[in-house]
Amino acid sequence: MTCEFNATKFHFWLKEEEEREQGYYSFDFKHNKFSEIQILQNVVDHEQLLKPVILQTICIMELADDDGIPTGLCCVCGVSMPANKVNTCALCLQGEHDVTADFSKSGVLNRCKGCERYAKDTTGWIKCEAESKTLLALCLKKIKGLQKVSLVDACFIWTEAHSKRIKVKLVVQKEVTNEVVLQQSCVVEFVIQGRMCEDCHLEEANMGSYNSIVQVRQKVDHKRTFLFLEQLILKHGQDKRTVKIEPQPHGIDFFFCAKNDAMHFIDFLDTVVCHRYRTSKKIISQDIHCNTATWNFTYAVEIVPLCKDDLVCLPRTTAQRLGCISQIVVCIQTSNLLRFIDPVSCQVCDMIGEKYWPRPFMALQSSPRLIPFVVIDIQLEDMDFREKPGSSLANVKPGKRKGKSENSFLNSKGNNLSKGHLLASVTVARDSDLGVNDTKFTVLSHLGHLLKPGDSVLGYDITNMNLNDTYLDDLKSGVELPDVVLIRKQFPKYRKKNAKRNWKLKSLVEFGDTAGFGMVQNEKKDTLEFDREQFMRDLEEDEELRSKINMYKSSAQQGNDESDDSDVEDDAPVVALETLLDDLQLTKAVDEDIANESDDEL
Repeated sequence: MTCEFNATKFHFWLKEEEEREQGYYSFDFKHNKFSEIQILQNVVDHEQLLKPVILQTICIMELADDDGIPTGLCCVCGVSMPANKVNTCALCLQGEHDVTADFSKSGVLNRCKGCERYAKDTTGWIKCEAESKTLLALCLKKIKGLQKVSLVDACFIWTEAHSKRIKVKLVVQKEVTNEVVLQQSCVVEFVIQGRMCEDCHLEEANMGSYNSIVQVRQKVDHKRTFLFLEQLILKHGQDKRTVKIEPQPHGIDFFFCAKNDAMHFIDFLDTVVCHRYRTSKKIISQDIHCNTATWNFTYAVEIVPLCKDDLVCLPRTTAQRLGCISQIVVCIQTSNLLRFIDPVSCQVCDMIGEKYWPRPFMALQSSPRLIPFVVIDIQLEDMDFREKPGSSLANVKPGKRKGKSENSFLNSKGNNLSKGHLLASVTVARDSDLGVNDTKFTVLSHLGHLLKPGDSVLGYDITNMNLNDTYLDDLKSGVELPDVVLIRKQFPKYRKKNAKRNWKLKSLVEFGDTAGFGMVQNEKKDTLEFDREQFMRDLEEDEELRSKINMYKSSAQQGNDESDDSDVEDDAPVVALETLLDDLQLTKAVDEDIANESDDEL
């Protein structure tokens, strides 16, 4: 016979019914066995001795059951039970000891009414699905005193969604006495209370919660400038200071809680676009006793109405101040300064916003009016550079791309000539005229470093345009407009083969899959789609422009056209994969890892 109780040697006496002699057993609890039968001597009344000794024993031991497990009687209720170290059944132990009394049975969970995220202690808000491991880990962290017991199991109990209650069933263990562990289960109830997070509070702010508005406007028909401005705002984190962003037909309104935030945003615009602004204020309330007042400030920002690839006619005085450049120029860069190039001579000039606004001018034509042309023949022209013999520009072949640079060279007349462009005489024909007529145009172009016979190029067909501009009428007599102005090379074969891009852009709208559709507003969706496609092509073809924004890897694969790669243009723009950023997306597996880490902390 065995016993799990471990104590010092203690004698108790049981009358042996099978033997007629007055013998009693002595049980050694330390070694868990019966010792020899001892005949008690010097005992006058064994029955009187037996009674008090039995009252001191914990339980009366019985023989083992059929499975070999020692059994005994509970010292409290007297039921038969497997032997344990306190000789007390589980029901009696639960009545004497409450393991679940060390931690709270109720709690509060704060959930945002807008985004339905749950509030953590001091680390913000977290998105949790119903009955997910992440939510379970959050509930366990909210239970005070749970670290005093050992958690065995935890699970959700189903509740109605509208009840605003979450019930979690816990199974815990704790050592109640020396080497005796008691296991109990209980239900912890959490009440869901509504509370708005900081992000939703800013989004749901009414008209009285802001005191400054920055109204950004550009009077053009396209939205390419705002698409680029959106990416700059995201990269530099300027959207974090705004209360809300509201698109308008010709621009965007930015709302701020403080005047300093609005001025900080205007300072940011000074570094990325050419603009001017005006300020107005309106009194909301006034306290004449304390001499205080509440104001609303409005900043009207007007961006220069020019964009890349626009055909421009400069005022005569402006062209003379910019180095006597030709009045008919093409805009090749728009940032905190404007850069123009003369397509006939490759002369370049820069203009800041302060020089533009005294005599503003509009674009003669913009990129939506570009039409495709086919290059028939090309011949490089002498640009008369002032450089040493054997220069790198002396032996440039047509169609070979050369890296662009902000530096320029002077010719014999002292004019600034672009280093990244080559002047060439190009013979082109309209793409729509091929096979119909033999109309050809021979023009001078600044794209000699890109074009070769057979290429496709976009340009303005001046012969079929009705131009109406004040400064165009003031051109000197004898100055003739070119029949065609070539703007950029296009890659139709590469676009057809790679219909899907391996990169993407983010938007200021969380649920927007395409950049710009949430920030800008346009009645014609087709026009906006065209502007977005042109903007993304500008990014692909201009490495300097890509360096100013963040581009992310896309899960979409490029087109699987099995046509021969030899048909694709050799100098087609390709965005290197190593230049793209990884897009952070929380998946179900990541949520499980977060939940596991939370369980380990407990």
